[in-house]
Formats: sequence, structure tokens, C-alpha cells
Amino acid sequence: PPYAFHLGLFVFCSGYFYKENAEEHPLKYIWKKMKKLIIPLYLWNFVYAIIVTVLSYQGFTIGSPVTADALLILPITDGHQFMYNLGGWFVVPLFMVEITTLFIRILYKKIFCHRHSHKQKGQGRSNITEIALFFILMMIGLSGVSIASLGYNTGIWLVLVRMMYFMPFYGLGILYKAFLENIDKVSNTIYFV
Repeated sequence: PPYAFHLGLFVFCSGYFYKENAEEHPLKYIWKKMKKLIIPLYLWNFVYAIIVTVLSYQGFTIGSPVTADALLILPITDGHQFMYNLGGWFVVPLFMVEITTLFIRILYKKIFCHRHSHKQKGQGRSNITEIALFFILMMIGLSGVSIASLGYNTGIWLVLVRMMYFMPFYGLGILYKAFLENIDKVSNTIYFV
């Protein structure tokens, strides 16, 4: 799809700014992401509902009518309810990627890194750990594309496969920051030529 690159790059950038210390306080991290992503999404959804209502009295209709479903459910499952805010459809999958990745990272480190956790505190990220975590996110992304290609790409499935599709991009942002950025010594001029 023509916009796959743009969205992938946006999610990559979000992963690049992931902070590993979020794993120490997951509930605090989730609340922070709720305040930055989900609450504004719903606030703007209500603003657009007001706009749609006012315009409908002028005889102009676009998108879904204002219903409880359009106010509460469609921002999660679809994101195109009022058409004016259809560009915000990616907010819920991005939120899900950030939270899911957080828990995958915590679980992975508890299972595979518990023996060395006292040594690794403060030593930063392990390259092998970051590569393994990226591989897990890549497998999730490939699975999401497979599921979507089988026709599971509407309703709640749409939310799931969108999230799964974004996961490798997010993981690559984390991997780039932790490991690949140190290798990338090419001049910026080469990128823009």
C-alpha cells in the first residue's frame, strides 16, 4: 500500500524514543500512554461528534451518525467514524503496540535474562536481547499480515492485525537506537542525495 512506508516510519520513530526504564514501572507507563494517546483520541472524537451534529442540522452529513457506538467503540475498532478524524485511526494500534511490546520485553527479560539481571542493571541494553526481541516482534508482524490476508481484517480483527503489522517497525526503532545507530556512520548527505 502506498502509505505503508509513512506509517512504518512513524512507528519506527515511536520505537526509537522508547525508554527502557518503562519496564520498571509498567502501570505508570500505561497511564502515561493513556494520557497521551487514548484520552486525547476520545476528546477529539467528541469534538468531531459535535461538529458532525452541528453540520447535520445544516443538511450536511458525512461519516457515521453520532451514536454511542461511534463515540465509544468505533474509535477503537475502525477509526473512520466521523471521516474528519479518520487520520487518527492509527492511535489505538500504536497504543496497543507500545503496551504489548512493553509486556513482551518484560516477559522475555524475566524468562531469559533473570540470571544476569543484577549485572545488567545500569549497563544498558544487551545487543543479543534487543535482536531477539526484534525477531519476536518481526514474527508477530508477519503473522499479522498472514492473518489479514486470510480475510480476518474487519471489526476487532482489524485492530489486531493493524497492531501486529506495526510491531516490527516499532521493534526496529528500538533496535536501531540500542544497537544499529552506533554502526550507522554514513554522512547525512548520502541519505538525501
